[in-house]
Amino acid sequence: MNDSLTDAGELAEYGYQQELRRTLSAWAVFAIGFATISPVVGIYAVVQLGFVFAGPAWIWAVVVAFLGQLLVAVVYAELSSQFPVTGGVYQWGRHLAGPRLGWLVGWIYLAAAIASLTTVAYLGASWLYLLFADGTPSTALHVLLGVVFVAVALGINLLGVDPVKHFLNAGIIAEGVASIAVSLFLLVFAHHNGFSTLFHTLGAESASGGSATAGFLTCVAVAGWAFLGFDATTQVAEETEQPRRNVPRALMRAYLFVAFTVLLTGLAVTLALERPGDAVSGTLTDPVFEAVTAGLGGWSEKPFTVVVLIAFFACAISIQTYIGRAVYAFARDRQLPFSSVLSTVGPRQIPYASLIATAVLGALGLLLGLNGNAAATLIAFGSGGFYFVFLAVAVVALIARLTGRWNPAGGHVRLGRAGLAVNILAVLWLLFEAVNIAWPRTELAPPGGSWVQVWAVVLVFSVLFVLGLAYVLAAKPHTRLTTPPHGRSEVLLMSSQLTPAVVFDPVTGLDMRDVAVRPAGPGEVEIEVRAAGVCHSDLHIVSGDWPADRPLVLGHEAAGVVTAIGPDITSVQPGDHVVLSWFAPCRRCNRCAAGQAWLCTGTKALANTLPNGSTPFTGADGAEVWPYLGLGAFTGRLVVPESAAVRVPDELPFDIGALLGCSVTTGVGAVMNTADVRPGQSAVVIGTGGVGLSVVVGLRLLGADPIVAVDLSAERLALARRFGATHTLDGAEDVAVWCQEHLGGADYAFEAIGSPKVIETLPRMLAPGGAAVLVGMTPTGSTGSFDLFDLADQGKRILGCNYGSSVGEVDIPKLARLYLSGLLPLDELVGRTRPLAEAAQAFADLRSNTGARTVLRP
Repeated sequence: MNDSLTDAGELAEYGYQQELRRTLSAWAVFAIGFATISPVVGIYAVVQLGFVFAGPAWIWAVVVAFLGQLLVAVVYAELSSQFPVTGGVYQWGRHLAGPRLGWLVGWIYLAAAIASLTTVAYLGASWLYLLFADGTPSTALHVLLGVVFVAVALGINLLGVDPVKHFLNAGIIAEGVASIAVSLFLLVFAHHNGFSTLFHTLGAESASGGSATAGFLTCVAVAGWAFLGFDATTQVAEETEQPRRNVPRALMRAYLFVAFTVLLTGLAVTLALERPGDAVSGTLTDPVFEAVTAGLGGWSEKPFTVVVLIAFFACAISIQTYIGRAVYAFARDRQLPFSSVLSTVGPRQIPYASLIATAVLGALGLLLGLNGNAAATLIAFGSGGFYFVFLAVAVVALIARLTGRWNPAGGHVRLGRAGLAVNILAVLWLLFEAVNIAWPRTELAPPGGSWVQVWAVVLVFSVLFVLGLAYVLAAKPHTRLTTPPHGRSEVLLMSSQLTPAVVFDPVTGLDMRDVAVRPAGPGEVEIEVRAAGVCHSDLHIVSGDWPADRPLVLGHEAAGVVTAIGPDITSVQPGDHVVLSWFAPCRRCNRCAAGQAWLCTGTKALANTLPNGSTPFTGADGAEVWPYLGLGAFTGRLVVPESAAVRVPDELPFDIGALLGCSVTTGVGAVMNTADVRPGQSAVVIGTGGVGLSVVVGLRLLGADPIVAVDLSAERLALARRFGATHTLDGAEDVAVWCQEHLGGADYAFEAIGSPKVIETLPRMLAPGGAAVLVGMTPTGSTGSFDLFDLADQGKRILGCNYGSSVGEVDIPKLARLYLSGLLPLDELVGRTRPLAEAAQAFADLRSNTGARTVLRP
């Protein structure tokens, strides 16, 4: 499969064309996430204020922030695995809560992101100055150097995706490797404090009115800055290969690696400081620089400055990268002024107009640096704005999850029941941290700052929210959406609605349970089930003959109508009538290549999963429920691989089509394919349920004679007569003796029950050279004993028969044509029809060994 075509096809289902260059690997996306979060930038954002407000115990505030943001990262990973489109939070809000809320969330996100670009450039300018001179630059020079930062970041981005990748890779080496190596050196060779130091404040509580708790809460608020930026990975989804898998992987790996580096560096710096009290009192303004240069020696000052400078440049470049994509996503949907310009994609397949616009806005923000108080306000909002967005996304995700508008199992990140718990905890954490960050603290305001600096986060957020709301009400940007507001996600949301299903749970047994069905992915088809037969293979699960280790949606013999298709589907279209073939072959293994699909070694049907190892079903509680034999047809809707959906003529009744999915194909196939019966050959059929009667039908079709049907049910034997049996026997008789006395032995003996004791008697029913065909499935682990000399001496054969040795996509249409032509009389094979809610009674029908096939209708 061509993954790039698959990705582009999936993108088209959201109403977008592939305009950006899709070349980013999981590693490249990881590099963007790593550089944006940036352990060096993160540690510098926290360590100085951390010491001032909590002393050496500041490291525990970082741990708290790490754990809280880990919950948020997991929710983001779930979302990004299901919405592989550029735009991130804007797209998620739009699809899960509507275009108006999506616009507002995206607006705040853009403002916070641009503020973060300005902040990184402003802080990085100091290090650029230190590379060439000592001391502090003038205000004007500081702003000018910040503009240089933005210009360099823009220039590298305008060169295209590949230069960005190369620079960020260098950044990982310089920042990640150097940080870890230096931290380990400090911990082993240059530490001056024991681990117990981390539990002391050294009087830092005095900065918070004598309250250690207040100081720690302030430190937790500041620590939130260290764990921003992992969402940058979601903004390059349309440039990422296999984004549903690679984006969430890169997001989580970047977050965890940066978090590890920040915690390791923070620990090393704290333990390496010879006089940590100086950092608490404010005498020492750069604890990191002091710890590193004191531990490594004076020679390390310039190399350390270079490493930090590379980290800030890499962070600015990656921020510029993802902000440009975020603006492009807005503009593509005509949600901003000058959208036609901002959505322009250049020859290098990058959104250059959006990149230039965001660089200009970030550079203009640096003008606030001419006023120290204004710069502090901007920096404060950069953190708070992101946390308001995090909170909005987590709340939207939770509501959508609880109301069924979003089915997280539709993505590649599937947490089952744990997903709901993680989402709830993420919301609680973000409620706390958003309030904590926005809380008015005079101790965080610049010396001599006004009340505006104290209330900076709340004020800036309120102004932005009011402006955004006014724009939504006045300009109505949501009315300009040219792409369907739900596109593929409309299928996602519809598919997330709960539908009843017959589920066997190894813990609770058989019951009716509401399940949600995710949308069809690549190579998959969504089916509305119209009829499903009840087979002994389902009863084997219910009875415990075949152990089940997980909840299963039962049913594997069904017919229905195609309602949706995933990318790369060519054999069916929505509206087609199909029969479901439970033994979906992989079409790639040696057996499939040899035309023996029933022996496929690559199918996942027997593992009760789809070919990719996933399930389309989740319960109302978010827990995964698995498709029995890869189908799970006792429900109203399901998702199957393309090879399982076999198109049939529309005039074929659904009840008959359902039986073609298993019993008829198995029974008739056993005669035609496995045994290859010839006209005039004799046959005995043990068991005349749905499969056994199908064997009789197949024997009659091929001209076998005589045809002997054996069963304990007089009702079924009467049916067998009508289907073509020339003789019937009560199963209580000695069938082997009868066959030898009246036939001289049968040419074929078909066992359609799955009873080991009956199977052991089959060779004694046979004539020399005859064959026993094992059609019924026994309990797993069953064994039998035979007269081996008789088998060898008389040339008797025992033939295994799985699914009638049939190739579903070939044999099912052939059987459908035979039925429609009148050559395959199957109408009487349909016994009772019951609603899905009467599945338990249907199994009782099966256990009673009376009548023909019971069919369930959802």
